Amino acid sequence: MLYRNYYYYFKEVIPKHICNDIVKYALTKNSQKGIIGDSQKENIQSKKYKLNLQKIRNSNIVWLREPWLYSLIMPFVHEQINTQVGILILIFQRIVSLLYIIKISFMIGTLILLLKKMFIKHNKE
Repeated sequence: MLYRNYYYYFKEVIPKHICNDIVKYALTKNSQKGIIGDSQKENIQSKKYKLNLQKIRNSNIVWLREPWLYSLIMPFVHEQINTQVGILILIFQRIVSLLYIIKISFMIGTLILLLKKMFIKHNKE
């Protein structure tokens, strides 16, 4: 992928009182232990995994899937997606332009070779 960043953050786009309300709401939910890696492939009950988990990620998480929260955050996500898509479109257009130039250059080179061969053949006769 052509990612420049693997995450984005927006400074102060959501008012502080709303952020505090989100945190309070999340604290009313049941949390679960944060995991690392692919929990489908690893034995997350093994002692080795749990020790490594404590060292790397000692945290509890809460997943919030409420529509009002998505409505609040998604405009910023869409803005970033549109920006990234716009950048990818520009890159694609430049690649296509370069390929077109290369194709024309190849065609001109081939034409020059053919003309040289014709000229040499004509001069021999």
